[in-house]
Parts: sequence; structure tokens; C-alpha cells
Amino acid sequence: MDFYIGEKQTKEKKIKFSERTKTTLNKRTRIPKSVTEIDMFPLMLKKGTVPLTEKNVEKVFKSFLTDEQDFFKIVPTDLKLISKSKVGSKWLAKFQQVYQGIPVHKSTVGLTATEDGKMDSISSNFHPRIDVPTKPKINLTNAAQIAKETFKEPDVIRNLKMEDDIKIIFPSVTSKGVTYHLAWKFLLTAGRAYPESEMYFIIDAIDGTILLSYAARFPGARISGHVRGEIYDVDEVATPETVRALQNEQVRVQWSGRAQTDDDGRYSLQLSFLSRLIKFFTGSYRVRFVLEGSYARVEEFNGPRFIERERFSNRTNCDHTWRDADRDHINVFYHMNLFRDWLKSQVGYSWINGWDGSRQFKAEVNRPGFNNAMSGNPMNFGTDPWARSSDIIYHECMHNVLFAIYGDWIGWPVDDEEGYSMDEGFADYFACSFTGDSSFGEGAMAVARNLDNNQNYPSKNTYNIEGHTGGQIIAGAAWDLREILIARFGAANGARLADNMLFDAHQMLANQAQDYYFSDPQESNLLTCLYNTDDGRSHIQEIRAAFWNHNLLQAVLFDRDSYDFSANVVSEFTGGDLYYYQGKFWANNPQQRGVIDLGDVGATTLDAVNIPNTGYTRFGVDAVAGHTYVSMAQEGEDASYIAFRVTEMSGDSSEVTVEYFYHAKVG
Repeated sequence: MDFYIGEKQTKEKKIKFSERTKTTLNKRTRIPKSVTEIDMFPLMLKKGTVPLTEKNVEKVFKSFLTDEQDFFKIVPTDLKLISKSKVGSKWLAKFQQVYQGIPVHKSTVGLTATEDGKMDSISSNFHPRIDVPTKPKINLTNAAQIAKETFKEPDVIRNLKMEDDIKIIFPSVTSKGVTYHLAWKFLLTAGRAYPESEMYFIIDAIDGTILLSYAARFPGARISGHVRGEIYDVDEVATPETVRALQNEQVRVQWSGRAQTDDDGRYSLQLSFLSRLIKFFTGSYRVRFVLEGSYARVEEFNGPRFIERERFSNRTNCDHTWRDADRDHINVFYHMNLFRDWLKSQVGYSWINGWDGSRQFKAEVNRPGFNNAMSGNPMNFGTDPWARSSDIIYHECMHNVLFAIYGDWIGWPVDDEEGYSMDEGFADYFACSFTGDSSFGEGAMAVARNLDNNQNYPSKNTYNIEGHTGGQIIAGAAWDLREILIARFGAANGARLADNMLFDAHQMLANQAQDYYFSDPQESNLLTCLYNTDDGRSHIQEIRAAFWNHNLLQAVLFDRDSYDFSANVVSEFTGGDLYYYQGKFWANNPQQRGVIDLGDVGATTLDAVNIPNTGYTRFGVDAVAGHTYVSMAQEGEDASYIAFRVTEMSGDSSEVTVEYFYHAKVG
């Protein structure tokens, strides 16, 4: 087929895999960063005659990388499997890069394939040319001492200890390129009494330079106010329920073992002969009720578990009601269990603690003078209001769920970029979806956040918003998607569909070897539309509508990038509706149809732009900041035209930012 770069015709482009395959190169290493729609079987599967299974998925994916090593420039022997899962009809696997057995910091390769083994996509930030010494000159003890010298508080310094130490290769990325360091990574903590002192350090193992340090935890939403009551119902702060059944609570009878309450708060336990014998002599049984169970555990801050004891003489019944002037611990335990059950029933997710492998949400309450809440293991809830809002409890639990999915906080420790705002925004979204109310923290926070908002995304180049504030942009888009689907499918079905689409999208994104941005191609929740959803339909139109409401339909294109507006995918020259090259928009490659410059149309929004029937060209339309354009959608698209506007251009024209909107066929 003909292939063009600008006006110059070249030799026929060699298609490595299928005609639909799209490839994006890493701008620094020039090896493939993302390859989608591969549509090819690994040789060992013999064109699908051998099924892809949990047992062979690692071997199959590595064999494919071996077969195509000349193309991907990835060395399979330098990969270590860190996760594998099946989402819908797709197999996903994520690998950690290692250099001579040493993990390369945040360097991963993610692959997806259909269940019959046909390769679908690969994303990679593999570093192909590492050459560093692997024997440290600075030992771990000396590195820890260097880190300790950055602390100021005497009490913290006295209690510091090191955990999670590991030797890594740390890529330091600058505008001039990538420099690799042999380094120590470790956590310094002063214990449960000083959770804010927990710091991760990455220290050069050759010269002792601190390459990076950041807090191990980040604070949750800030609230103020004073609430009273025993158990506060879902989304209620001012109206307490005096008695509410506690599910999944541990009950222990001396010498008879333990039981756990059911959903109605009831338990049953067989009494042992020894217990009955002791009761015969003492006149009573001894029972302990503990705020701990299979899925939740609450303790006093830097203190013991919450345990209450009863003696009873009735052989068949022992009721107990938790009562206390300060009921924070009861409320947190109750709502952590509710949220865990909702995740299981709503999105099919069984919580596994990302820190210790248990199934428990863990929390500490009543931290003196701490007017805040904090995710982590355990979560921290400070003065009374923080533990008495169900919204806040669900929000902190969701932070921990996202940590388990991504293997880290999203974006943290950079608190004014989009990754961290995603963490905050989706913690808000899932808390509000559970309660069915777009307001977050009402009655507890001085100013509640509202997901039913018109907060707009500026652009990637100008984004600089604190996470809780910036999170309202993506949370607002997620809430709009939920409302659109509810209007179409009804309250229960629409909400469930939205929750599952968004939750599945996070699992997809977590498998990608990339940073996370709201609107960038392949780095947003638009990714979910590429896969079958629970109802077997594509909901790209609803997703576009929700993203449009918050100015999230944007893309940053570099010189030589083509863009497929419908799939939100960047490639190189081909495979999209148009491509950007030497300061111009072109549409002269296969399936591309044409573009027209409408000029500066003033305040006219893209959804109101008049779509011309004629005047389109396939050859070199100048990109001008502020101008509006119309692209004819490539052959086979579900929309016929895309209106887009250039919002930013770099001085050398090597980079352009566009916002866009789909239009139905004209005429």
C-alpha cells in the first residue's frame, strides 16, 4: 500500500503484525512503548490450537517476546512476572524488568491476549541499554544513616527503624536523557506513634546521593465539625442509629474457641466440655467480644484492640451491645465491613490487603490532636468527626483498594499532578456511588465536595492542581457517566454497569507500563471501551459524553503521531483519522479521508460547529493555535466527523494539544 510522510511518497510500509496494528515509540529509547491490535498467535500456541491458561500464561507471553525480540527490543530473560489475571475474556500479565537480577525501578512490561491466546496489546517502558556496576560502594547501613540525618524531631530519630529494603536500578530521567544508578530503596519508620514520619528513600549505592525521598502515606480528605451517636448510618452524620447489628465480629468463649457474627449480627458456637465444666464450678461462662473479624480490625491509636467481656449463666443465649461515650471505633468497624461487602456484591472484588496479604481493612482511631484521616495499613482516624462520617471511611478504604490494584499510590508523592488526583477522585466516586449521593462529606466537612459538578480539565501542560481539588474533575466525569447509564438502563443496572466499567478500567490501567493522566491516549478510563463490558456492549458514546462535559476529550500529539479519535490511540503516521507532521495535519494514508481548517471561530463550542460538506484535503493543513478543524472520520468509524481545536502549540511546532468532539453524519 502507499505510505506518505508529508508529501513524500515512500516505499510500502511493512506491517509487522495485522493491518490494524498501531505502534507508539518511546520518545527517548525509540523502542515500542505501546503496540495495540496485534492480532497474532505466539508460535508455541500453534495458531490457537493450544489454549491460554493460568498455568502457561507466563511462558506463552515470554515466548512471544522471544519470537519478536527484534521488533520489541525486550529481553524476556530480564523479566520477572509480578501479576497475572483474567478480566472478562482477556488475559493480562505484568512483568518487572530486572538487570542482572536487580529490579529496575518502575520499569514494567504489560501484555494482554484473548483467552484463546491471540496477542492483543503490549505496553512497555523497558530500558534496553543499562550499563551500571552492581556492587555497592555504600552499604545499606550507611545509606540508612544518610537518610536518618534528614529527620529533625528527637523522638522520631530515636525510634527510627528500617523496613522494606531492596537493591534497585534507578533510572533518573532528565531533558538530556536517562542516567541509571545502582541504589538502595527502603522505608524508615518510627512506629505506629508517628505514622506521618514514614518515609521512603532511594539512595545511590555508589556515592550516597539521595536520589528520591517521599512520604509513605498521603493524607485523606480534611473535614471539620462535631457529630454524636453510636453507629452513624450510611451517608448520615446528624442522625444516629442507637443500635445496629455488627457483622463479621469475632466472639470468643473461653475454652470453646471463637465464632463470627453473620450479616444480621448473630453467632452460634459449640460449647466445649471444659467450658461447661468451668461453668459448673463458677456458675458462668466467660465471653469476649472483639472489634475484629475476617474483613475488618479496629484498634485504639498506638494502643490495644477493642475488647469487651461478659459473664453469663444462661446456657443458650448471650447478647451484647457495644456502648461507649466515644463510639468512633464501633462506627469505623461497622462501615468498613459494609464497604467490603458492597465491593464484593457490586463489582465482584474480594479485598486483599496490599501490605500483609490478609483480607482485613485495618484502622486505628482516636489519634490525639490529629484533625485528619489517613489511608494505609492501618488507616488512621483522628479526632471524632473523622471516624463518624461514612463517606470518609469509604474514601480511605477505596484508597487502600487502589493501592492493592496498582501496587502503589497512583501518582504519589507528586500531589499536584493528575495521577494523584485520580487516586483522590476515584476514592470519592466509589464512596459516593455506594451511598448513591453525589455529595461527599456533607455534614462533616466545612465545605462538602460534589461530584455533580462542572469542573473542567485545563490541559496536561498547564495542569497544577492539588489532588483533592483536581480529583473532582475526573470524579465529576465518572459521576456523569453513572447518571447517563442510569437514565438509559435504570438506577440499579446503570449504577452497577458504571461501577464495573470504571473498576475494570483501573485493573486495565494498572497493567499498563505508563504514568496516569485523565485524557491522554491509552492513559485514561476511555481504555475501558476497548473491552467487552458486563452487558457485552460498547459504551464509548456514553463515555465520550461524560468526558466532554469536563473538557477531557483532549490529546497531546508529537511530530509523526497519528491519532485515532474513536479508540483514543496514538500511533505513528498510520492507523488514525489523521497525523501530525512538521506543524501540519495530514490525512493521506490508508483509510484517512481528509481535514479542513475552519479558522478562528471565536466562542463557538465544538459541539456547535457547522460541519462543511466539501473543502477537505488530505495534504498538509497548517496547525495554528486557536483554530478549529474538522476531520473526516477514517473508514469504518461510528461517527462521520470530528471537530477539533488546537489549544496549545510548542514554539518549535513539535508538540500540539487538541480538544475534540464527535459529530454525526451530515446530509
